[in-house]
Amino acid sequence: MHSESLQHEEALEAAIRKAVCQFQLEFMAGSFAERIRVLVAPDMIVARSRGALPAAEQQLIRTEEGRTLVKQLYRTLFAQQSRILANKVAALTGMAVTEC
Repeated sequence: MHSESLQHEEALEAAIRKAVCQFQLEFMAGSFAERIRVLVAPDMIVARSRGALPAAEQQLIRTEEGRTLVKQLYRTLFAQQSRILANKVAALTGMAVTEC
């Protein structure tokens, strides 16, 4: 029984990673992370992305002003489109997403 549960969790993590990657490509300025880590807990899912910035934005973040601009861009994009990702995660898990 434990093995089936672990396989289900791993499959869910993989499906969420794929959804996050697709979301980033479609709605977050066409970039995607080098690494997406997904952790599934009984009442929470955490997804973290690393290395998602294109070369031009990596240059920009070398200054405080550039870092602020890039953060503002991605926060705005995510705020406008996050319900799409939330709906996909809800479909995968069968549970409502309360915060994104």
